[in-house]
Amino acid sequence: AKGKDGFTDATNCDVKATTQWDNQGCGIINDDAASFGEPFNDQKGGTFATIWDDTTIRMYNWAHGQEPADVKNKAIQPETWGEPYARFHFGKYCDASHFGNQRVVFDLTFCGDWAGSTFASQCSSTGASRCENYVANAANVKEAYWVVRGVDIYNAQ
Repeated sequence: AKGKDGFTDATNCDVKATTQWDNQGCGIINDDAASFGEPFNDQKGGTFATIWDDTTIRMYNWAHGQEPADVKNKAIQPETWGEPYARFHFGKYCDASHFGNQRVVFDLTFCGDWAGSTFASQCSSTGASRCENYVANAANVKEAYWVVRGVDIYNAQ
């Protein structure tokens, strides 16, 4: 179930929390069903923004062509964007010092912790017994690629 700030009902964001599933952490539920997958592709993609300041990390997204004017004009004014779909507050349980220099990475992880362990039960109609076997056939992943129009990174300092 979705709780405050888009979080699932996890009570501890530590991926090793003993009272939650292994690697559960604090997942996010984005109300925009077209923020990924086929609906995202059908609308010709979109724009994602992450604001990282001294108190929070906030995440936003807009459908292609629906970006705020300040984003389109590369003169960002995040205070005008409304509520983010995700907000991670720094404080007692998650100190800002846990975060350091970051890298922007585009990745297609086909058979990670989740997909690798559920493939046989959830994708039995593919005829492959393992995720690795399925993605080894290039025809099965021919529609898995990125088209990136641009990456803009701003620093407030």
